[in-house]
Amino acid sequence: MPETYNLDKDSVLFNQLILSLYTAAWQHLGKIINPISRKTETDLQAASETIDLIEMLKNKTKGNISKAEDAALDRMLGELKLNYIEELNRRQKHTDKEEDYNGGEAEKNKEDAEEESQEDGK
Repeated sequence: MPETYNLDKDSVLFNQLILSLYTAAWQHLGKIINPISRKTETDLQAASETIDLIEMLKNKTKGNISKAEDAALDRMLGELKLNYIEELNRRQKHTDKEEDYNGGEAEKNKEDAEEESQEDGK
């Protein structure tokens, strides 16, 4: 027989608050579409702050929420933190590739300038 939950008003409001923050964090990570702009937008600073806010609420409510709510918070935080790290790594790889490309272009431009300088000096 499935377990039934008898949630009081505060539990319902708490769950709505957590779900709202959870959804906002996914939006900030660029994983779901922003319903207002209808675009995926990434803001890792906002994502980090939202994840920290959820974690603060988990810590401040410790002992005052059900085991199911606590487990849900653990799952949500785990998913968000994992995706945050993956997004950071993805951006770092992208940045490294740009630096390699730009560094290669800078080196080629330097070599071209040296060749031109040598030709002018002849």
